[in-house]
Amino acid sequence: MDNESVNKDENVEELFNDDDLQKALETVEASKAVKKTESKAEAAEGSFKDFLTKFKAKAKKDPVIGICLAALVLCIVGAILYFVIPAYYVKSFDMTVDQFRERYSQTSLYTSGLDQFNFAIPPVEYVEPTTSGTGIALTADPSLSNPNANDNDNTVRHERYFSAPINTSATNLATGIEGRCRSVDGKVTAVRVLVQYESSEEFFTFLKVYYATYLQTFNPELSDNEAVALAADMVYVVNTGEYMRVGNIAFRSYTCTEFGVTCIAMEIVPADSL
Repeated sequence: MDNESVNKDENVEELFNDDDLQKALETVEASKAVKKTESKAEAAEGSFKDFLTKFKAKAKKDPVIGICLAALVLCIVGAILYFVIPAYYVKSFDMTVDQFRERYSQTSLYTSGLDQFNFAIPPVEYVEPTTSGTGIALTADPSLSNPNANDNDNTVRHERYFSAPINTSATNLATGIEGRCRSVDGKVTAVRVLVQYESSEEFFTFLKVYYATYLQTFNPELSDNEAVALAADMVYVVNTGEYMRVGNIAFRSYTCTEFGVTCIAMEIVPADSL
């Protein structure tokens, strides 16, 4: 009998050693935690259902509540239709204003010469369509990327205007940029680059390289020679009003007068915006 009793005690110890007991306790505690969570969730669900039931009952008694809810839904839907959806229909380049400035400074044409003379685009100033920027930068123009200015009200409403002078140390010629970007995501929709006009061969040589840098910014696949050749073709057919197209960009050049200064401007827009 004594031997049997000893064996039973040993069996009990084997069945209920410390590790097994600890695991069993942890399992019980975990089960309790799950039940508590489920109970809270059920209670919350029940409270929400009670709230809905009471709210529906009140709405039936007071029709003003239902009218207010319908008006709220209509306002939300109207805001989406009026602001968000039309904004995405405004064609843009796949870059924000800051990304545009950064990509410009990373082009091979810029890093091979223009960077030595402080042609970097500084942080832009966001302006209203009717106010002037700083220096040579033009007043933001609603017709910038749309020849039908009178039909451009929606574009104006869903875009912001920016402007920046470029204080280069290479020349005494004034230069700057202006443009537009979508209000919803800040992506660039149009850019205009201006340079004070000068009648000399050196000026046109500089102008071709300078404008080619912007073409390369918006179309990185262009080699230096290709970009310069396109800029040359554009400059020598100034004021025709026609856009040249390469890949995803369309561009043209024309003369204009700002603050009494005659300038040559290059305008760049997404090709699918025309």
